[in-house]
Amino acid sequence: MARGSIIKRGDSYAIKYRDITGRQIWRTVGTNKRLAERALNEALNDINQGNFREPERIGFSKFAEKWLQDYAELKLKPTTVREYRGSINKYLIPYFNDIPLVGITPQFCQSLVTRQLRLPWTAMGTFSRTSAPGSRSVTKPNFSGALVTIW
Repeated sequence: MARGSIIKRGDSYAIKYRDITGRQIWRTVGTNKRLAERALNEALNDINQGNFREPERIGFSKFAEKWLQDYAELKLKPTTVREYRGSINKYLIPYFNDIPLVGITPQFCQSLVTRQLRLPWTAMGTFSRTSAPGSRSVTKPNFSGALVTIW
């Protein structure tokens, strides 16, 4: 039976466990202990049931393209997909490029918003609509690959 632990590191929590090969894995989860407990339980359950897979370290641009193909094109109207693709290519890919998803923090996203708002031709409403279509918030992928609002 797999075992693991939760470690408080500064203001955040990390989980530590061993995969099926015995290799130790550390993963920072966030600032909420309950989320760390949930993430550790999910990882240990996957190991115990034989379903464990090492999380893929994918860059933002590859994830964005995969998300557009695997989710947006199947669930959204073609015009919406076209708008999302345009916004992603114009604003997000040049900024995030191939940064691994695990490296994209709320602070990093805020720096993009701040940078765009400092441009003389950018109005808050325009950037909000084009950088995060359909909402006035920025999104970030969670561990399962779904996009979640980070503020």
